[in-house]
Amino acid sequence: MPKYTTLLTRSQIFKKMFLLVTLEVIMYVKKMLITVVLCLQILRLEFVHYDYKSQKTISATDFAHSIVASADVGHLSKLLERVDELNNDPQFNDVRITFEEFKIFAELRKKLVPLSLALFSFAKVNGLLTRDDFQRAASSVRYVSPILHVS
Repeated sequence: MPKYTTLLTRSQIFKKMFLLVTLEVIMYVKKMLITVVLCLQILRLEFVHYDYKSQKTISATDFAHSIVASADVGHLSKLLERVDELNNDPQFNDVRITFEEFKIFAELRKKLVPLSLALFSFAKVNGLLTRDDFQRAASSVRYVSPILHVS
């Protein structure tokens, strides 16, 4: 009886290894999809928390509160004071934020470190930042949507 009949052939080994790697990749992709879906559901839940009237939009004040909710505890009182000032500013009375805009900002939050580095570098080279400079710096950060509206 030849030796190779009792041992796995190279093609059988390749098939088994390929199958194992494929299964690992599938499991990884499933875990990533679950994570993405979970993050999106959490974001939706946060938006709905502020959209208590089911208008499909939230006010600028509620949007500011959602930003403050994720801020450093040491800055909360100062940031909440600024949100209160926002309430008194007529420029923001009619501003409404949609879920899509809320989601874009959530993506931006994930990119704050690269954005701050881009802004710092730009300011160091060019001096003060204008609104156009800020938008250009924000759009240079990978995956940040260029539709940010800065007043």
